[in-house]
Amino acid sequence: MGLKEKNAKTAEEWFNLGSKAKEPEKKVEYYTKALEIDPKNADAWNNKGDALYDLDKYEDAIHCYNKAREIKPQPSHVWLRK
Repeated sequence: MGLKEKNAKTAEEWFNLGSKAKEPEKKVEYYTKALEIDPKNADAWNNKGDALYDLDKYEDAIHCYNKAREIKPQPSHVWLRK
């Protein structure tokens, strides 16, 4: 493994940026970066799905909701949003 880049953000930091972002496009960008680091983060998949839904990208949103449910099958709000 190489050295961690000095200014590299963690998955949690990207997730938090996504949670604070106002524009859906930025939310998608930040959650995508969080998921590149931690692809097992069900909340990031769900929130990315919500942002894609807000952008009328329904098929992409459904993909994200499905990923969230694969990781964490219980949250009913994911199923309802899908």
